[in-house]
Amino acid sequence: MATSYLPAGLARSTILAEADTGPGGIYDRMEEMGHGPLQWSAAISARMPTPGEAEFLTLPPGVPVLRIVRLAQSAGGRPLEVNDTRLDSDQYEVGYPLSREDGPQT
Repeated sequence: MATSYLPAGLARSTILAEADTGPGGIYDRMEEMGHGPLQWSAAISARMPTPGEAEFLTLPPGVPVLRIVRLAQSAGGRPLEVNDTRLDSDQYEVGYPLSREDGPQT
């Protein structure tokens, strides 16, 4: 289950308010509107589900929910979207690349 929240002033009367935002989704539309390049940050946690989450995700007793909250921002730091995703922790794994921009410190 995932929910995206966008500032009303950003989405109102634009394609971002439509159910189908076209190829590339909301991120491509935001960049076309001049908000790019976008940047993201995410927080990942695990906890026991609420009764509603357990029912919606059909979780067996004792299975935690994996929660990922992602913030999309404009290049200038303006918050553009918060995406709150909750998943069955038995079925998903989170992985991400790491890179080192700079070499060793001298």
